[in-house]
Amino acid sequence: MNNKKLSISVIRRFIPTPVIIVFALSLIVFGLFTQTHNSFAAPTASGKNPVVGGKSLGPTDAARSWLYYNMLSYCARNNNLYRAANFDVVGNSRIKLTDAQKGLWFDDALATRNKPLGNYFLSTAGDSSIPSCSGENSSWIIDAINFWGYTDGTAALLDFGAVEIDGELTGNGPGGRRIKVETLQTAIEKKLYGGQNPSLSKAQEYIFYRHSFFASCMAGKTESITSTAGLDLNFVYMITMIDNQGVRDTELFTTYLSDTFGQNSRFLLFNDSGGTSVSKTCTEMVDIINADADAYQTEAASIPGGDVPTFTKADASGSDSKLSTCETSVTGLGWIICPLITGMSELDDAMWKSVKALLNVSPLNQQGGETIYAAW
Repeated sequence: MNNKKLSISVIRRFIPTPVIIVFALSLIVFGLFTQTHNSFAAPTASGKNPVVGGKSLGPTDAARSWLYYNMLSYCARNNNLYRAANFDVVGNSRIKLTDAQKGLWFDDALATRNKPLGNYFLSTAGDSSIPSCSGENSSWIIDAINFWGYTDGTAALLDFGAVEIDGELTGNGPGGRRIKVETLQTAIEKKLYGGQNPSLSKAQEYIFYRHSFFASCMAGKTESITSTAGLDLNFVYMITMIDNQGVRDTELFTTYLSDTFGQNSRFLLFNDSGGTSVSKTCTEMVDIINADADAYQTEAASIPGGDVPTFTKADASGSDSKLSTCETSVTGLGWIICPLITGMSELDDAMWKSVKALLNVSPLNQQGGETIYAAW
């Protein structure tokens, strides 16, 4: 009898209290978060998956990063620094720190405003605002460097090859007029791409050309059609649409919006890092989109939470308008609460992806030789 009471007493002593249970669960969730974070958030840069702030970018952000790399390469190759246009007049080629801070890096005299520096991918309204190396349409420079984690325009320009002299900046190219494109490319490659020259993966290519197609061929319209009656089939395209969660659909679109361009009209999409202009017809873009759809579907479905862009556009002052996060909103205990919340959210996403796969029902194969169908 005494032994029985002793056993019950020992058992009661080791029954965990609610506080202990909550603490244990918290440790488990935190461990899962750490493992998930290390698996998905900080892979080694491969040359195709840029890493910003220790996190590998998704296909949409990676395509934007690749385009910014090419745009800045083009501008550095073809333009003097902002104040260097007056070199022969004022006797110096220095750029003011206030101008560098604002992203006013290149002068107006040599800027080719009609060059497509990425206007279709970066915009939704076709040619309404063509990005340029200088002037009012050069705010994308601040967007690019903020996106890559630079604190300001001066710090980025110094990293890209500028030299500070007496509180002003000059280039490292001939006469100080320009920054060497090789220096700029090397700095970006080391910071984001593990020292490798960036290129588009199939998943990134899917996003780049799909967005470019709708912004150029569709003039910013994204509505699909359900009937081709009365339409010229040369202007009708079947496109494999993959959302940012990896869900697949096939839709019809028509570019028969006006007579402003024909079936073989070419759209200049960007200038690559070597200075070559790249153009595609609507048909060529659609062929690339459909060929790369599987790659994007696989990658988007593998990312916890999906391929959600993290890019935020800079304001006019050149400071980045970041969205509020858990860490910035929860003070005090945010350092421990936010990882727990994030971990549980990612665990929930992973569980849903596992369950979602079980909900797919494949129809019976009605072709000859199918035993189950024959028995039915």
